[in-house]
Formats: sequence, structure tokens, C-alpha cells
Amino acid sequence: MQKAAEKCNQRLGDWRQQSLGIDESSNRKAGKYSVGVGPQYNGNLGKVENSQTGVYASLSHGNRVGLINCRLFLPDDWINNAARCKKAGVPKAVMVKKTKIDLALDMIRENIDAGIQFGWVNADGLYGNSYHFCSSIEDMGKDFVVDIHKDQRIYLSNPQPYLPEAISQKGRKPSRLKTDEPPVMVEDYLQTLKNSHFNQVKLRKGTKGWVMSRVHIAKVWVWDGREATVRERTLIIRKGIKSKKDGHVKFALSNIKKEEKTAQQFAFMQGQRFWIERAFEDGKGELGMADYQVRKYNAWYHHQALVMIAMDYINETKNQHKESIPLLSVRDVRLQLIDLLKNQGVEIEKEIDQMTVRHKQRKYDIDRYYPDNDYFQE
Repeated sequence: MQKAAEKCNQRLGDWRQQSLGIDESSNRKAGKYSVGVGPQYNGNLGKVENSQTGVYASLSHGNRVGLINCRLFLPDDWINNAARCKKAGVPKAVMVKKTKIDLALDMIRENIDAGIQFGWVNADGLYGNSYHFCSSIEDMGKDFVVDIHKDQRIYLSNPQPYLPEAISQKGRKPSRLKTDEPPVMVEDYLQTLKNSHFNQVKLRKGTKGWVMSRVHIAKVWVWDGREATVRERTLIIRKGIKSKKDGHVKFALSNIKKEEKTAQQFAFMQGQRFWIERAFEDGKGELGMADYQVRKYNAWYHHQALVMIAMDYINETKNQHKESIPLLSVRDVRLQLIDLLKNQGVEIEKEIDQMTVRHKQRKYDIDRYYPDNDYFQE
């Protein structure tokens, strides 16, 4: 996986434009013997289901993405059952209770120590709402743009925590910091804004032209109630352009100062979280990421490593043919490999002809929806 990460980091070009994405993905599993399996929330199904869950890291640049690291999440009924873990080959060093946030931070530190460079960290609200996750990344000296939930509390001015004076000389002295500034939930702050407080920006390239958004940027502060100082953040609120999407609002926080980036840049950086989801789609739909029958700890990691190597091969192939076949997809490469490996290339010309037809239709749509010819620009 480290080799795949190094190659992906090199293939994606300017590391300052690369996003390190964090997200988890679950696979529904029957039985109770597969390592880490158990009743847990499965985001793919939207409910609690007997599943295995992994926390993943990806690198993305524009519309190119590759998975580079992962950690298998072990529920409490695994961590607390040494015999069960031993049977599944779980190392003793791993038999420690760790949350998904802990696993994500372990991966980020591991990739940094391995020399992987990136511009910022992306993650969804599970991680973004964690003060510990965000402050840990900031303390590593790295930038982040992470989604948060609508009930996340912020301060609109510096709350300036202080230690209250003792009321009398008797009794214990105050030891808990307080502030006179009341926090507000981001969804309540949103209600105070007008349309004029939003800028229209390009988010990313879609199948029918640029995905547009309205974005509001504000300087805010967050505090966990314990640290002696508060942390300055940039709040990013993103809304859809069309009226039917107005109810779909995304909130995000960044440790990059408001003055350092434009609304367009903040929106782009937040929107890059989309690509780890795309990596999961490609991995499961085309590269066999969920197509395994393993019970042991090492076997699960070996399978994930093979998927990452396959993704790296896809990115290498796209780079090699980006001038002659700019619309080359994961599916195109997979179908042609199947014919070459299974049928010795007997039907390769047929596969290429079918690919050409698909690309002509896609090019027609690109010319229609991208009149400025900016689809293939970085």
C-alpha cells in the first residue's frame, strides 16, 4: 500500500493541488467469523447491518483519484475477545480500542512519515465534527477542509476563555475555563444570511457541464471548553443554484484563513471530498473491492492492497494515453484487460470499437455542455 501511495502521489502531479481524503466504507457480511464483522452502521445501506467496515485514505487531483491506505475497524466485541481475535489472526498490537477517528489519524501520520505530500485533508461530518480530529491535523502543520453537521457550534467573535476569580477565599479555586460569548449552531447562523451574502462559483466538472454552487465564507472560532486558547476557523456554507436544490446545504470548516483563499478555491477544496466516494464506486463496481471471501486479518489487508495496486495501474494507463484517449475510463481498461488475459485479445478490436462509440457520444456531450472547451483543463 505504501508503494501504491508513493506512485499515486507522483502520478497526480503538483502535490499542493492534491487532497488527502478520509472516509469509511462497509460491506455487508453474513456470519460471525470474518475479521471485524458485526452489527454496525453501514453507510452504503443507511442502517445497522452485519458488516465489515474499513477506514480509507485517498489522494485526488482534479478528477483523478486513487486509494492509498486503509484500516479495518474492530468493534468492541472483537477487541474484548482475545480468543476470537487470535483465531482471525489479529495481531496483539492491534487489539486496542480505536475509533474511526483514531484510525484516520493513524493513517494520516503514517502517510506523512512515509513522505506522502498533499495540499489539504478532506473528510465528512463524522470527522469534521471532532474537535480532536481537526486540532490534531492542525498540530501536524497540515491544512484541512472538512464537512461538519448542521448542529456544529461556532463563535462569531473570539470568545476569549478565562478563569473566573474565586468568589471567596474559602473552598476550591475555580479551575474550569469559561467564556461570556454564546456559541451558535451553523444552521442558525445560516438563517441570518441573505442571498447577497453568497457568491456563485464553479464546483467541479459534471456530466452535464460545471456543477455550480452558491458559497458563503466567514471567519469563525471553535472551542472545546478545555483548551486555554480558541482556534480560528473559516466556515464554508455551500448551497445549490437551482431552487429545487436550495434545501441541500453543505457546511464545512477549514483552518486556512479566510483571506488566504477565494470563495471559488474554498468551494473547490471542499468539493474534492466527492472523489473518495468515486474511488469506492470504481473499486467496488470495476475492481473487485467488495468481491472477497476472507476471514483472516492479513487476508483482508492483502485484498485491499491489490485493489489499490489496480487503481494505480488505471491511473498509470490514463496518464500514458491522456493525449490520444483523454476519455479513457476504469471500465474501458478493465474490459480490454479481460479480453487480453482471458481470450488472448481475440475480441480486442471489438472492445476498442465499442469504446470509441462511447467516447464519441461523451465527446458530443462535452462539446455541448462545455462551450469554452475547458473540460480537459486541469
